[in-house]
Amino acid sequence: MAKSEKLNLRKIPKMTLRQRIYEELKNRIIAGHIVPGQMITLHGLANEFGVSSVPVREALWQLESQKIVVIENNKRMYVNTLTKKEMAEALDLRLMLELAAAEKACDKTTRKTLSRIEVVLKKLDESADDHSNYMLLNRQFHSLIYNDIDSSMLMDLINQIWARISPYIQILLTNYYDFSTSVKAHHGILDALTKKDKVLLVEWLHLDLSHVTEFILDHFDDALSKGKQP
Repeated sequence: MAKSEKLNLRKIPKMTLRQRIYEELKNRIIAGHIVPGQMITLHGLANEFGVSSVPVREALWQLESQKIVVIENNKRMYVNTLTKKEMAEALDLRLMLELAAAEKACDKTTRKTLSRIEVVLKKLDESADDHSNYMLLNRQFHSLIYNDIDSSMLMDLINQIWARISPYIQILLTNYYDFSTSVKAHHGILDALTKKDKVLLVEWLHLDLSHVTEFILDHFDDALSKGKQP
């Protein structure tokens, strides 16, 4: 019995380390610090994190299972890429999933969450000219909209879509996008959540997401040709 307990204790920090590396790598990819198509190496990452290759390999396997990273038979590894057609499909799915989540959230959003959204929205307004920081806050804003829904499967799907498209959104919007429509839509979203007006909430969120979708698809090839994205 004592031996079994000792083994269990040894597994805890190992799993925690793997999860921390997974989250760090995923966040770097989502933020566009590691861009789609960029090569990555097991030993290079292990050296950077100051750990053995084991937890890094496990983190990469998890990212591969979510199609965020590609690991080929020859051990060549890189961040997964999307074609324009795949991007269009992913953005359509994002729209459907987030609108469904918003409808669920409308009646359940607490005062505490609304207060947190207000704080992030204020920071968004102050960061309109700092596109990189704006994109980081934008992800926080959208996550908070769905903070109080009790639907782990729906949120898992939304997060999977986000992980695939966010590097492209980060690259394209940071370099080219006019955020004025999003600023207006975000205030409308907060107002609708405060009033618990489901129709208004869906309208504002649809405006925000569809405007971004149109922009991304219109400029997808331009970003490729200018070398902003592999």
